[in-house]
Amino acid sequence: MKNKPLFRHDLISLLRTFTVKEMKRFSLYLSSDFFTTRKALLILYIRLIEFHPLYTHVNCTKESLYSEVYPEQRYNGGTMRDLLSDLHEAAVDFITLEALRKNKNAHLTKVKELRERGQAKQAIKYLDEQMPDDNDVKNLDSNYFLNRYDLIIQRVNLNAIFRHRTRQKAVNSLFDDINDSGLSILLFSILEITANYSNFILMESAFREGATDGFMNKTIKGLQNSGIFSQLMQNENFGFMAEVYLSMLDALLKKGSFEKYTKYKALVKKYSSKFSWDELSMHYSKLISSCIRGAQFSKNSDKFNVELLSLYYELLEKGYYRNNKTKYIPSNLYRAIVLHAVKMNKLDWLKKVIGKFLDDVQPADIENMRNYALAYYYYASGRSGKAIEAISKLNITQFIFKYDIYNLKLRIFYEDREYNAAIDLIHSYRQFLKSDQLMPASRKIFHRTYMKYASRLIAITEGSKKFEAGVEIRRLETENCVYKEWLLEKLSLYDKRRRKYRSAG
Repeated sequence: MKNKPLFRHDLISLLRTFTVKEMKRFSLYLSSDFFTTRKALLILYIRLIEFHPLYTHVNCTKESLYSEVYPEQRYNGGTMRDLLSDLHEAAVDFITLEALRKNKNAHLTKVKELRERGQAKQAIKYLDEQMPDDNDVKNLDSNYFLNRYDLIIQRVNLNAIFRHRTRQKAVNSLFDDINDSGLSILLFSILEITANYSNFILMESAFREGATDGFMNKTIKGLQNSGIFSQLMQNENFGFMAEVYLSMLDALLKKGSFEKYTKYKALVKKYSSKFSWDELSMHYSKLISSCIRGAQFSKNSDKFNVELLSLYYELLEKGYYRNNKTKYIPSNLYRAIVLHAVKMNKLDWLKKVIGKFLDDVQPADIENMRNYALAYYYYASGRSGKAIEAISKLNITQFIFKYDIYNLKLRIFYEDREYNAAIDLIHSYRQFLKSDQLMPASRKIFHRTYMKYASRLIAITEGSKKFEAGVEIRRLETENCVYKEWLLEKLSLYDKRRRKYRSAG
């Protein structure tokens, strides 16, 4: 039986995310009879990690690994599938336990257990030790306030069981805790709602035209009109959190306002030492989104485009792309950086980014991202042959990258005067677009429009009398499509020639 690579298996996908420390701890986990008695899983794992992190070696196959686990047995596909499935389940259980071990809220479970066992005094003592110092706030995010709320509520419940020595002290403490719990849950809710709404704004901008009067829009408008942000901003310890989130909202809603963007950025930098890493990562993501929207809708997009380039580099250099979900540069972020650098004609800057940060991409994606970036770099440098060579080395499954490659090849074919190849590519492009079940119909229109005008551009270039450049320019200016600027640029060349010919006649 022919060996089959394992690199697409869910288990392998998960193992690629393990750090060196996690790999060692998982080995100990599998060795413990407390967690599993299946020693076959440990043997399989030890053999598997020899191929870390790519798992693409010729010997990384089901058959080869099976022979290592069961050297005296003939290969059994069903047994191997079960082994891989069981090891994947064990890996999921392991990362869950690791998350619980690192969870800042784990102490709440201890408090609840002590309370339920009638150990209120011990629970209160332990709870008081866990209460955060509001005068030294750091590692702040929405979860901080949820955790703070849970701690205070536990203390309220416990004081009902085990009261203070003096009744008045108990009453005062109770009222203070109730007020603090209200502040904490309100801050948590406001921050979560605002952050989710900012995601909603960006999704609506990408997939739907125009604002809606749905629940999220009405809720945010209600919060803005209620004065609740102003009230929260007056809090001595946590008011700045409300200020930052309100500024984030302003920067995203008032698209095109460089002033709102710079205010938001200044606040993020001012309070960065107080944020958790994930919180800081989130804000930089929102700053980038605000810049992109600003470049789209501002009359003076140059400011936003220059700022975006600087923001991207800062993000990469400081590692703000890292969060609780990934330690690698996401491929979609890398894509955005490459495209923006080419758009800005910052080719030396792009080359520097490729050289300095490529190794921070997911290991399995490094070669694809290298060739993707080089394809655009060579194209923008006028070396179309090298660009096509880089494209030929790509093995990318994500649809968004495939669209990029279609568009890039089309521009290369056109500019190299390979019009028949360009026409064939447009046909393939249409078929690919038709087969895409994930892209919304509204977005597909942008691509169809692009293909329509690209076809007309080729016809005009080849001397067709059916279309006139000036007419197509005026029509295109009223429509939206991908790579609109490139189409207008190429069409304008023929429009200018026509006007020059007319004036000469």
